[in-house]
Amino acid sequence: TNGLKFIEEAIEKLSRYHPRHIKAYDHNECKENERRLSGLHESSSFHDVSAGVAISGASIRIPRHVA
Repeated sequence: TNGLKFIEEAIEKLSRYHPRHIKAYDHNECKENERRLSGLHESSSFHDVSAGVAISGASIRIPRHVA
């Protein structure tokens, strides 16, 4: 079986609740996550969920050896 398929399905489920997760993991009114997740310097954007194999700017990074 292709394990990547299951990872992609999990990412899809997680992405549905992205705003809720961003808020839950930053107790500074989302200011810390917004500062860190600027979309610059190989960080992902605060507003978007992205994923990819060996993509350093993705919010969810899948290592090559997993894919």
